[in-house]
Amino acid sequence: MVDMDAFREQVKTEAEAAVNEQLGNVADDTDTDTTADDPSTELSPSEIASRSWELSDYNSFFADCRKDGYGASDCGSMWTAAKEAGLVESGSVKPVESDESESVDGGDHILMLKEGTESSDLAAQYLADPIIDGEIDVVAVASDVGQNILESLDDVPAVPAHLMVDGDQAVVRDLEDLFDMYTDSV
Repeated sequence: MVDMDAFREQVKTEAEAAVNEQLGNVADDTDTDTTADDPSTELSPSEIASRSWELSDYNSFFADCRKDGYGASDCGSMWTAAKEAGLVESGSVKPVESDESESVDGGDHILMLKEGTESSDLAAQYLADPIIDGEIDVVAVASDVGQNILESLDDVPAVPAHLMVDGDQAVVRDLEDLFDMYTDSV
């Protein structure tokens, strides 16, 4: 019999690694679980994106970072890392994965998730393989990229959400269709 907890942990680790890779950050797989709860360790750009920290200006970001227990130096370093990763962009909808999205005809499948919700965790688990393979991009609702995408939509979808992004246009699609495309059974 398969140990489901071990399987879930493996899928979670692989999904986090894929998200880190897509955001341009090759994370050390051994540290993926410890950085989320340890204020003495700086977060990777993908972990910063998954937080609900304000990324539109430095002062708001710094206040959110300090409130979560990180030191001033760590917050400054994480702000720099977020800027270098393209998370601190204002303006049009331009996901960090824009190089990939421009090369795909018809747009990219985006799975928008909210950190810490059971439905988002389950969606990431079920779609871990296509996420790891780069067929589905993951964007956190609380990230600057996620907020830019949501602002471009007429109706805000429930999360987790399936979106198609082509250039600066985002269209809400049926989440069930995404599961049908990439899973045998859910």
